Amino acid sequence: MWLSAPKCASTAVEEALDVHSAVVLRHEFKHLNYTGFTKRIEPLLAGFGHQRPSYEVVCLFREPVSWLESWWRYRARPEILETAKAHNYTGDMAFDEFVARYVDRHPSLTGIGRPARFCSFEGQVVGVDRILRYESTEVWQGYLTAHVGVDLGFRRANVSARRPADLDPGLRRRAEEFFAPEYDIWARLEADGQWVPPRDHALSL
Repeated sequence: MWLSAPKCASTAVEEALDVHSAVVLRHEFKHLNYTGFTKRIEPLLAGFGHQRPSYEVVCLFREPVSWLESWWRYRARPEILETAKAHNYTGDMAFDEFVARYVDRHPSLTGIGRPARFCSFEGQVVGVDRILRYESTEVWQGYLTAHVGVDLGFRRANVSARRPADLDPGLRRRAEEFFAPEYDIWARLEADGQWVPPRDHALSL
């Protein structure tokens, strides 16, 4: 079971796995986190005879500040101004300001969430069975290819335009302190690009 974390190649993975998957959850279910999966999807799978220990739940995990930068670039797309989400536009906002707003939990950014909560149950205990590092392309693409059994032909998709993303050193330290639970997970991915968490690995969010 692959959970598509936002800003972690979710569109590219969806395209690659589409024809090889029994079920693909789209639209509001596309970025369903582990808590949502546990409450909404796990009971359905159990009803079809697929009990929780019989499959592995997996997700990608990105370096936290880089993940936040990706959100900032994504919301800078000009076309967002023509939608109901125009209030999310960041094309006229420096990355420094975006990071400060996120760390201060400004109402305009609270909907973004955070990576550690995505892969945990209600932000308390890491719940996914395996976490793969987004930047270790050969690891996660190799994992998926091995499980599907064919060349999946991954391509880059839904990539936002590059922008200068200078970040004040003091603000970076604030972001790293805020992301302490994320960097705890990140550190465990550095050795070989993946981590199988113990069932009792607690978070402090």
